[in-house]
Amino acid sequence: MPTIPNVDFIASPDAPRLTILGAQVHRILAGGDVTADSQWGRRECMLAVEEVRAARQGEIDKVNADIRRRGIIEGTEYYRKQYFEDLDAMYKLGGSADAWIRTYTLPVFEDAVRGLKYFELPKQFINIRRYQNLPGEESIRHVERVQWHSNGNFAARYICTTNGTHALYQNLYAGGMQGNIMVVREDDRGYLIPDNALVQIKDEQLRVQLVLRPERDTLPEPGLIQDATDMDLVMGAVALLLKRGVQDQVSDNVPSPQVA
Repeated sequence: MPTIPNVDFIASPDAPRLTILGAQVHRILAGGDVTADSQWGRRECMLAVEEVRAARQGEIDKVNADIRRRGIIEGTEYYRKQYFEDLDAMYKLGGSADAWIRTYTLPVFEDAVRGLKYFELPKQFINIRRYQNLPGEESIRHVERVQWHSNGNFAARYICTTNGTHALYQNLYAGGMQGNIMVVREDDRGYLIPDNALVQIKDEQLRVQLVLRPERDTLPEPGLIQDATDMDLVMGAVALLLKRGVQDQVSDNVPSPQVA
């Protein structure tokens, strides 16, 4: 329920918001200060405020949900349009711009279960939004040693391959990589697979090049309807109670004491 930041100016600033709004509704219905013989009850006013709040907030939540849904659809279409525009430009220009290549120095770890060494890809590359990468840009672009003499086997180079190419060389062409080391991306890792058992990987760090395109333009956040305001609740409760009619709380000519 909406609150106001400062209510020190009222008699009971610590009173629940529903009590304050119920009192306002009660005073409007009474046409001024509430007297003991008022035909409206405070509890009835508070109940009307809560009833109007639930109805109004339900309507607002439903409209906001539809606004968010349409915003997601429009945003997805916008990203797709940008993606195909970039794709068209890439084919016309012959590849990704070198300005989008980012180079990282990544430590090399060992997977004890598989007996292979690997490096972990940066989070900003793994978590890139959908439609951000063009075909091929989701793969590792290039891997090289930090220092050439860091590995005793000078002939071995790191060659980036896809999973399909890697399987083809392993199953059909033993030694087809000519003693080099294949780099295969699997999820958030880049595995280093030697062509044969004689190739040893001694590098502790590697320089890895990845394509990270800049963030595309995004649509502004959809405008949502604000929560039900106090003024809406008070006026809605007054209209609801007037439509229902005055509650008969008096059975004789003696004014009944006001029930808070």
